[in-house]
Amino acid sequence: MLNNKKSILFFMIISLGLTACQKESSAPNSAKTSEASDQNLENQLKDNLTAENQKITSKSCDTIDANIKLLKQQFSPQHLLSLNEQFQRCLDSVDLEQRYQWLSETDKIYTVQISKLPENVSNYIRQVSNDGNTLTETQLKQMRSKMTDQENFIIDHQKDLYLAPYNLGEGDYAVAQSPQYAYEIFAPHLPQADQVFLKATLEQENAIKGSIDKDAGLSVSFDQLSNWIIFWEDYLKKYPESHFVNDAQSTISFYEKYLFLGLENTPVFEMNDYNVEMDPEARKAIIKLSKTDSPSARKAQQLIDYFDHYAFTESQLDEATATQAE
Repeated sequence: MLNNKKSILFFMIISLGLTACQKESSAPNSAKTSEASDQNLENQLKDNLTAENQKITSKSCDTIDANIKLLKQQFSPQHLLSLNEQFQRCLDSVDLEQRYQWLSETDKIYTVQISKLPENVSNYIRQVSNDGNTLTETQLKQMRSKMTDQENFIIDHQKDLYLAPYNLGEGDYAVAQSPQYAYEIFAPHLPQADQVFLKATLEQENAIKGSIDKDAGLSVSFDQLSNWIIFWEDYLKKYPESHFVNDAQSTISFYEKYLFLGLENTPVFEMNDYNVEMDPEARKAIIKLSKTDSPSARKAQQLIDYFDHYAFTESQLDEATATQAE
């Protein structure tokens, strides 16, 4: 590329010299000829530069697999930033299966990169989370002042690296891949069914705001869980051939567990003196689900029927040892 640039510069200098000579010694007709010649040269230079840029772009896209391999083995925020930029530029130039493969690889990449994050960076990201910040602005600046150049690079490019705090509950945070990642980088380059899946997943993750199990309680209401199950059941009907059909089914099973069983601090079943009652909000949400046409609806109806007709006795249920599932 360097030799090409030198050649281009040489021709530009020669062209300028010839043009100057022609202006001094040529008649008006010669000036028109010179202008036409200059235009041809300019067009040629543009063509050469376009060709060079195409080579650079092609070469950059060809390094994606090498970047992926490196990032699954060693920590490099610079290469991760470069890879994310390459994806946005190159996804449309490869077939659909390759796009799915690259998306799958990013799960492994982020697992490795986050596991190798410097502790200073992890602490800083946790501290600046929405409700986890316990330090003053001055203290945060002091943290930055003690960081290495690479650590400061990560903080400065945190958004483009898609690193975000993840609320584990009880005031504890971890660092995770931002839920925006797949939707912002990959969704625009995937079929409509995939875009619907990734958008809905993002919206639901944003609503949960970290772990669905915070402080032994649910992050969302029973009614919301019911609505989400209904949404995913409808999604499976509308897009039975979707690439993410198995993921959608797994999400349904995940939400069913919490809707049907709850958690310690948001129980579906209240056990008092060997008497079992169903939480009114949970019951309402389960009944709503039961009125739809889906496999989840049949499970919901079975649960309601079983509960309403089951004879709870002292010998069958011990409050001290029984779990919600039991």
